[in-house]
Amino acid sequence: MNPLEISSSQFRRLADQVTQFAADYLENIDAKPICPATTGAETERIFRTPLPMEGLGEKALAGLEEVISRVKALDMDDVRRQVQERDARAAS
Repeated sequence: MNPLEISSSQFRRLADQVTQFAADYLENIDAKPICPATTGAETERIFRTPLPMEGLGEKALAGLEEVISRVKALDMDDVRRQVQERDARAAS
């Protein structure tokens, strides 16, 4: 098997996993923030990882759950306050 190919059973498992992530996200979308509560450094750490020389197979989606788990609900009043503070700094 070519290293870039996966079996149909592996594809089905991965597709089921991605579908479950998407369904869970959609089910809770009203509680999701408009932007993630994370720092630039933390986001860079999550996405800037060394790439493996060999394919990961089904383990490739393991990092997706960590990325999704970093999304944290923000209080809209807090978001408005932060925007007002930013605008006040810009005006002075």
